[in-house]
Amino acid sequence: VTLHGRIGAGDPPIIGEQELREMKPTAVLVNTARAVLVDMEALYTALKEHWIMGAAVDVFPVEPKKSGDPFETSLANEDNMILTPHIGGSTLEAQESIGHFVSQRLEDYWFKGSTSLSVNLPQINLGECKGVCRIAHLHDNLPGVLAHVNHVLGEENINVSFQSLATEGELGYVVTDVAQTPSAATLEALRNIEGTIRMRVIS
Repeated sequence: VTLHGRIGAGDPPIIGEQELREMKPTAVLVNTARAVLVDMEALYTALKEHWIMGAAVDVFPVEPKKSGDPFETSLANEDNMILTPHIGGSTLEAQESIGHFVSQRLEDYWFKGSTSLSVNLPQINLGECKGVCRIAHLHDNLPGVLAHVNHVLGEENINVSFQSLATEGELGYVVTDVAQTPSAATLEALRNIEGTIRMRVIS
């Protein structure tokens, strides 16, 4: 049984005494996700009493913050237990994968305007541009900004091929694919909309 999830603060563990007792005696529990998913005392009892065959744990309720800090757990004394020091993300394979993942997110933002999985911007997952160019407009989350964007484009009779808006907290983010390249005056008008933080054109 492997765990790959999380629970909310204050929620009970999803693997406790009852779940451990219901497992087969040949079962092996692997937790590399979150320590709070498993009742550690119940796991200790399950291993000592051989309710299950074994366990492997990479996450703990209290972990050393730096080299030299003490690490104590009752699980360390059990022969049917494998402990690893919460470094799964530090393997060469994991680091390479993270490098590819992060660089792809940056590329998606720069070339498409996509903010998928961003932690500090409203999230919009975008594909290829459906018009001649794409306008990405980051702004304060104020009422009417989308209407203002469309009004400015309409003043130059520019057709919208695609548009997506997301807001989160104090920020709003609207991405618009247009059927023709806006004039310098129209782009300046978009930059001057009240609440604009940044506006850029993605060809």
